[in-house]
Amino acid sequence: MASRRSVLIGLGSLVAGGGALLGTGAFTTVTAERPVHFDGAVRDTRVYQREQLPAAGSFTGPAIVEGAESTVVVRPEQSVQVDEYGSLIVEVQS
Repeated sequence: MASRRSVLIGLGSLVAGGGALLGTGAFTTVTAERPVHFDGAVRDTRVYQREQLPAAGSFTGPAIVEGAESTVVVRPEQSVQVDEYGSLIVEVQS
């Protein structure tokens, strides 16, 4: 059985004061969909704007989160939670 670990990706201060919908858990902020290669296969991949992600929301990969300072690639087997500060917590399977 594969083990799982979480990775915290900060920059929460950018999101917490932005236009996030607090506590909804719903993501309606997909700005695009792109074909991306994962493990030799092309997958349609949702693209989110980091500053628009709602606090307390979650989603699963594949996804790309684009922000002012960084880009986060979420693989198909990973899941993401956004905490109350806007930090991304990526659940990584190892």
